[in-house]
Amino acid sequence: MGRPRPVLEHRNGASIRTLKAAGVRTVSSSIPQRSAVSALYSHVRAVKLVPTVVCGRVVSVRVLRSTLLAVAYYLDAEDWSGAFPSMPTLAARAEESVSTARRAVRALETIGVLVTEIGGGRRSNRYRIVRPAATAAESTAGPKSAPETPAEDRGARSSGPTTPEGFTWRSPGGERGGPAGRETTTSRRGRMVPADLRPLADALVSRGLRASYALTAGQADGVRAVLGRVGVGGMVSAAYRAHRATDPARWWSAWLDIWSGLHTTYASPAPPASVGSAPVGDAAVGAAACRAALVAARSGSTRGDRRRCDERQMKVVANVQAG
Repeated sequence: MGRPRPVLEHRNGASIRTLKAAGVRTVSSSIPQRSAVSALYSHVRAVKLVPTVVCGRVVSVRVLRSTLLAVAYYLDAEDWSGAFPSMPTLAARAEESVSTARRAVRALETIGVLVTEIGGGRRSNRYRIVRPAATAAESTAGPKSAPETPAEDRGARSSGPTTPEGFTWRSPGGERGGPAGRETTTSRRGRMVPADLRPLADALVSRGLRASYALTAGQADGVRAVLGRVGVGGMVSAAYRAHRATDPARWWSAWLDIWSGLHTTYASPAPPASVGSAPVGDAAVGAAACRAALVAARSGSTRGDRRRCDERQMKVVANVQAG
């Protein structure tokens, strides 16, 4: 017996079969979303997969299919992109080990089914399933029967702000560091790290802090103000102290409150210079010679030696007072 066919479900909504079985009535606005999810999963189940060798290990078709279904669960059903789950999360969804899921992702990339977009080291990997040419053309052209509407009408009825490329951003809700509500719907251009903040981004990555930028213009100005006060090192140290390996920050906004409380640490004033003592010169040498003469006098020297010592000591004192 083969593995049971997975239920058609997606992170953006409940299982369609579950809704039908429960008799839940759905509004007409959910039909396009259900159609997009259905098209996505139909492609994932029907796409041709072959066993692929990765790092000397053969990845079976079953593992490839389960991993691809796990990736599809986190995708935007409209454009089949925008998924960035961590590898442990992906492995748990596919019911595979982390190493097996990693090999499966590499195999899917090799056969041209999956594309991994690297964010230049400042954001997590983003997965995208390659769409068939016919499906991509239909999604670009749109329904022919729909009448053409003015641009302002289309913008008023859109579900959220979109980027110039037509990608609607949906941030996973409830995750640590993720902006909530309207603040998450930022454009693609708004998630690019500005040139003046790239040194900070590179320093964060070097400490293993790979949160995504995704800041508004006002938040970016606040980061620049803190950067001018404490510098890159102070901001990176504060973010690293708040880092939790089991629950890492996904967005820079998780550090905004921490950074806003940083202030310039002024160096403590240098201690006052000690008053210099008298220079060590002839006076010190004479005093040492006098002490040696006194020791010799106590050990049995003549009165003449003691008198000469007294005279020498008087000369030393006179030289010190004159100097």
